[in-house]
Amino acid sequence: MANRNLIKIIDLGFHPYADTFIKKKLLNKSEPVFQLACFLDKKNGTIQNTIKTDDNLRYNLYDYSYTSSNSSYSKNYWEKYAEHIIAKLNINSKSKIIEIGSNDGYLLKCLNVKTKKVWGVDASNFMSKLANRKNIRTFKTLFNFKNSKIIKKKISDVDIIIANNVVNHSNNVLDFFKGVKNLLKSNGMFIFEIPYWYNLVKKKQFDQIYHEHVSYFTAKSAHYYLQKIGLYIYDIAETTYHGGSIRFYVGSDKKKSNIKKIKEYILKKK
Repeated sequence: MANRNLIKIIDLGFHPYADTFIKKKLLNKSEPVFQLACFLDKKNGTIQNTIKTDDNLRYNLYDYSYTSSNSSYSKNYWEKYAEHIIAKLNINSKSKIIEIGSNDGYLLKCLNVKTKKVWGVDASNFMSKLANRKNIRTFKTLFNFKNSKIIKKKISDVDIIIANNVVNHSNNVLDFFKGVKNLLKSNGMFIFEIPYWYNLVKKKQFDQIYHEHVSYFTAKSAHYYLQKIGLYIYDIAETTYHGGSIRFYVGSDKKKSNIKKIKEYILKKK
């Protein structure tokens, strides 16, 4: 039976993958194209693409082109991000950190000044090799609950998990968060940042809608997904990246859940 809560809210037609540059030898071949449209679940506020493409092909059909250090703006942003969480979370030489979607490892390199216990996780063959060449230990794998168990066997649980602009890339958000909880120490912190749907709509940033962005987040949808796994939002902040992003500080202690702030965001953006 069709879900009556689902309504289509935008349809941009058919498009190939974003963030890819085709090599000259492949220019005479056709790229795969898929419908690019979003639907809203009115009940829980989740927003997703109608089509979920193969998550491995999205990053490995062609060499993934975006890097964390591809501009002075990006590098400056990640350097300040590292400074902020080093201070906020009191990161020291004993802190164990994993970044999911670590790309070329630039943020982890910035955190490496405080702790050598850093690891990356990235789905792209190209990016994983690039990071490892820079001596940023990186697991080449899609992040999910199954693969979190493999990682945990190798390095045990960690104090901090970071995921910037990657939760929204997951084909299964609940499974992604389940993997996070499996890897995170009971008193650990999960920080994730994603483009903010409210800003996308307000500023008409339709170029933020593409196949790699499977889900689009608000405080309401983030709260919905997290609490189903037993994770809770401690704090929320808005940032400037991607034309306006939202950052969540998350842990497993329900008593620290900032319900007041969550409700304020939900009410303000409704």
